[in-house]
Amino acid sequence: MGLHLNSSEINTLFPFHFALNKQLKIISIGPSLRKITSDSVLQQDFDTVFAYKRPLLSIKYSFQSIADHYNHLFIISVLCSSSNLDLRGQFMQI
Repeated sequence: MGLHLNSSEINTLFPFHFALNKQLKIISIGPSLRKITSDSVLQQDFDTVFAYKRPLLSIKYSFQSIADHYNHLFIISVLCSSSNLDLRGQFMQI
């Protein structure tokens, strides 16, 4: 038995979430992240919108590298924000 959430529930629970495809294009963003970045980040490459702060040495900008670090804490900076915003959390494959 798994937990299944619709997009509205995901947006409520995780307002700063974002989703990537295997090419690391941003395909979805949460409502709070959208207020900071706008819809213009959709379909952009992950590394043009975000920068890794942690883990720094062991991670590359590839889907496999992120997948290899699913259980690790990530801190990423939002590059396209006027404020110095860092996001903290984990990547999940769904």
